[in-house]
Amino acid sequence: MLTMMAAAASYGLVTPLAKLAATRLIPVGLFTSFQYPLALVMFGLAALFTRGRAGPLTRRGWGQSALVGAFGAGTALTYYQALLRVPASLGIILLFQFAWMLPVLTWAIDGMRPSPRQWIAIAGIAAGTILAAGLNAAAPASWSGILLGLGAGLSYALMLFVQNRSSGGGSVWMRSWASSLTAGLIVVLVYRPWTFLGAHPHWGVALGYGTLIGFVGQSLPLLLMYMSAPALGATLTAILASMELPVAILLSAIWLREPVARLQWLGVLLMLAALVWGSLPDSA
Repeated sequence: MLTMMAAAASYGLVTPLAKLAATRLIPVGLFTSFQYPLALVMFGLAALFTRGRAGPLTRRGWGQSALVGAFGAGTALTYYQALLRVPASLGIILLFQFAWMLPVLTWAIDGMRPSPRQWIAIAGIAAGTILAAGLNAAAPASWSGILLGLGAGLSYALMLFVQNRSSGGGSVWMRSWASSLTAGLIVVLVYRPWTFLGAHPHWGVALGYGTLIGFVGQSLPLLLMYMSAPALGATLTAILASMELPVAILLSAIWLREPVARLQWLGVLLMLAALVWGSLPDSA
């Protein structure tokens, strides 16, 4: 459980870092594409040195890893597009619908019904997300943005679903490398930033931000999730993965000195309480 919470907490670092990159006027497509080279090199070298212990990745394993990478890239691409059309607070709420989407997917496909305790935890996370995001009802939003935000939540739920069913040999390093390769190719094909690298005045800064964001938002969480998700089950994975939002809000308040309303702090506390409640065994 701690490994999955560490992965979610690592994701929480992405929001303040992306905001800092935006203040430097770095295009989203540029620093997004720079997230993958580090992961490819790091996972590739680790997979090379550990291939004798875990054995080769089977065709099934390659397929599953590619799906994880594709859904991960789909989450990023749809979420970024949603934020262009809806307020950030609403975008976060739409993305965090994965907290109930993943258990419902698992229930529908595998017949594994969440326990009453887990449903209560999911409801608490949903309520806490609305409060913590600080939703502004007066801010304009489009239906296309709402659909894209829900699509990001569904894509994230599908990524976690596939990771929970991970099998097919190979080390976690090899699986992470295959997922990063798939995601990186999709993102680069969509954004195609390499054609104007030389023309951007701050591409070196973009490389630094992209590498750092890639480590905390791609490399480390992907590896930790491959290590922990198969042993947790889908519902508990969804509950623990919600740790991302409280961390993002806490860091934005402390690091970026952004004002956080009392209702938002209440939402953070509600989410943390729901996380603890949902992670307890049903007999507790």
